[in-house]
Amino acid sequence: QCTAMAMVPLPDEVWRHICDILQTPLLSHVCCHLWRVLQHRHVQYFVTAANWQQVACTLAPQGSGVLIPVLHTLVLRCTDIGSAGVQALTALHHSTSLQSLTLELESNDLGPDEAWVLATLRGTVSLRGLHMYLWGNHLGVEGAKALATLGWCRRGSG
Repeated sequence: QCTAMAMVPLPDEVWRHICDILQTPLLSHVCCHLWRVLQHRHVQYFVTAANWQQVACTLAPQGSGVLIPVLHTLVLRCTDIGSAGVQALTALHHSTSLQSLTLELESNDLGPDEAWVLATLRGTVSLRGLHMYLWGNHLGVEGAKALATLGWCRRGSG
C-alpha cells in the first residue's frame, strides 16, 4: 500500500486534475500508485543532435508514430538538433492529448525552412499553449512569415 494514498485517499481522476493544473511530473514521484496514474503526463527532455532520435522513440514508442496518449505538457530544450531534429518535431502534430508545448530552440542555426516546418504545429488539435524560444537563429523575414501563421494560438482571447 502506498503511503500517499493512505494519507490522502483521492480518486485517480482528482489526482490527474491536480497534476494537470500543476503541469509538472512531481506528483508522479510521490508513491508507486501515483507513478502508475500520472506517468508521462508532463515531461521534459534535453534534446541534442546525439539523442533526438532516442527522445522521438520515447515519445512515440516502437516507432509507431503515435505519441504517448496521456501526454499533456511537453518541454523540449534543444541544442544543435539541426533540420532533421526539427522535422522530427512535426510528429507532435498527431497528438490528441498534448495541451502545452514549449520548444526551447535558441541558437540552433535554424533558418526559414525550419520555421515553415515548425509552423505545421498549428494543426495540433488539442494544443492550447505553444511557447517557442528562437533567439540566436537565422529565421529572417520568411521565417517570421511562417511563424506568423501560428496566429491561431490566440484563439479565444477576448
